[in-house]
Amino acid sequence: MGGTVSGPGTVRHRPDYIMINGREGANTLSDSSTAIAAGAGQKVLVRATNTGYQPALVRLGGIAFDVIASDGRPLAAPVTTTSQLVAPGERYDLLLTMPSSGQRTATVDYYDIRRGSILGSVNTSVTVM
Repeated sequence: MGGTVSGPGTVRHRPDYIMINGREGANTLSDSSTAIAAGAGQKVLVRATNTGYQPALVRLGGIAFDVIASDGRPLAAPVTTTSQLVAPGERYDLLLTMPSSGQRTATVDYYDIRRGSILGSVNTSVTVM
């Protein structure tokens, strides 16, 4: 018989880069394709898509948002939260209302579910203009 082809020993994914919209590192904090900027009270739609191998936890700097759709389908009722776990292959539509002022840091943490640790993180800014 051959060797093992699946199981916990095969989960060895160790990414070199953690990205938002194809950007990585410090570039994500201010790049116009990743940073969120809008006026106070404006609504902003964020589509969180996980194309990686590990689950990702999306947080928008403590700003509460409504999860309004999953995998392209509207939810029966929005779910209000400050974080959303996105498994590999999943998509969520997050609708946030910009706070009255300030700048926050949005974070996406990718988890190694086998070890229960964070593989890597990426940040971007959420700025009220």
